[in-house]
Amino acid sequence: VEQNGEKFVVYNVYMAGRQLCSKRYREFAILHQNLKREFANFTFPRLPGKWPFSLSEQQLDARRRGLEEYLEKVCSIRVIGESDIMQEFLSESDELTRVCELPVELQWCV
Repeated sequence: VEQNGEKFVVYNVYMAGRQLCSKRYREFAILHQNLKREFANFTFPRLPGKWPFSLSEQQLDARRRGLEEYLEKVCSIRVIGESDIMQEFLSESDELTRVCELPVELQWCV
């Protein structure tokens, strides 16, 4: 995706075959920090690494799989998956349903 002359990758988050939202890597990083602050006693999985250069298609796919695994693990803890922080992250729509009980699928767009 290109916006204001800046190119970046957007990850589309799907659950139960329905697209919930589109997020940049940095939004996943902010989510991670917010969750760690809110649930300080939980040991969170690591996010895939941040790279200072363009990623190949293979690297993008590895990152996508890592982000997908991260969301699946975090959402599997009910109190975290149903938290306002997670629900806000997953909602780009007007739907207020609790969605973390469903399997997660990510796709990326350049």
